[in-house]
Amino acid sequence: ILAVATATGASQSITFAAQPSNTTITIVGTKQDYLRYVGSINVISEPHLTITEVAVNDGGDAQLEYGEQATFDITIKNIGDQASAPATATLSTRTPEFVTITNATASIPALSPNQSTDLSEVFGISVADNVPNDSHLQFTLTITAGSHHWENDFSFTAFAPVLRISDLYVINDNDRGNGNGRLDPGEDVQITLNFSNVGNAEVNNVTATLGSLVTQYITIQQ
Repeated sequence: ILAVATATGASQSITFAAQPSNTTITIVGTKQDYLRYVGSINVISEPHLTITEVAVNDGGDAQLEYGEQATFDITIKNIGDQASAPATATLSTRTPEFVTITNATASIPALSPNQSTDLSEVFGISVADNVPNDSHLQFTLTITAGSHHWENDFSFTAFAPVLRISDLYVINDNDRGNGNGRLDPGEDVQITLNFSNVGNAEVNNVTATLGSLVTQYITIQQ
């Protein structure tokens, strides 16, 4: 046991001897009649570059949408206790079927402990036209500085329109039919369909094509 503190409802400061690099400190919280909490802290005595913030830069609503080109604004911080050498960051994706990396690398300057740097409009990406609505696009940022190597995973949700035909439709057979609002043999009718977009992205200039599964009985004129 390195140190012990009694919980009072306020933050506690625990002092203990420095531990070797690359070891793990286990934190245990206990109370009678309560489930035990067990957590861990990794001891780092070297530089360690990690992502602290990622934002989408698409020149608009700051969210990824179908067919869109975008970049990322990324903040990198050295959370280690040693300065880092200049580094190279490389972006890859674990969902290549829905996103393409168009600019995969960026340079990171040397960072002192607790120092951060902002990488603005880096790592170009292209979202596929056929990305499903609410898809989670997954990325890995690999940072290499000398002999040090770190991987940071993050994801963003991509949005797309989802068009649905409502249950309400109109069959107009008043001109060349019996006017009963149904399809009857020998009639020429007009069908009006109502569409709605239940997705999370706007869609424009939509073209709909009507077909039939029983072409021997129905002819579509327009």
